[in-house]
Amino acid sequence: MLLDFLLCFAAWSALALGMDRHHEDAWPGVASEAPAAALRRKRLAQTGWALLALSLGMALGFPGAATVAMSAAVWTAALSLSALAATAMATWQPQRLPTLGMLALALALPVLAFSRLSL
Repeated sequence: MLLDFLLCFAAWSALALGMDRHHEDAWPGVASEAPAAALRRKRLAQTGWALLALSLGMALGFPGAATVAMSAAVWTAALSLSALAATAMATWQPQRLPTLGMLALALALPVLAFSRLSL
């Protein structure tokens, strides 16, 4: 569940930062019309979708002791909770969203390694 949440939070953070409004809120000094900012928004959106697909693949590909149906239900719960958390951060603390998204992604790696060792 923790791995699903971390990957989904990183994905929702990237997707939010790929939008004009949240991108400007997170980086207020960056002009959103600049070609570099447009390219960064596009890459963030692509990364967000890729992370969501990865999180679904991880949840369904390695269900552990649970069935695939139960893993899908747990992933859906993690997807919803992480969307709520990313939306709250984008609304109330937008300048911290890039840092927290990267931190979630960085924390997902040790969680993944530890969960695979315990199987």
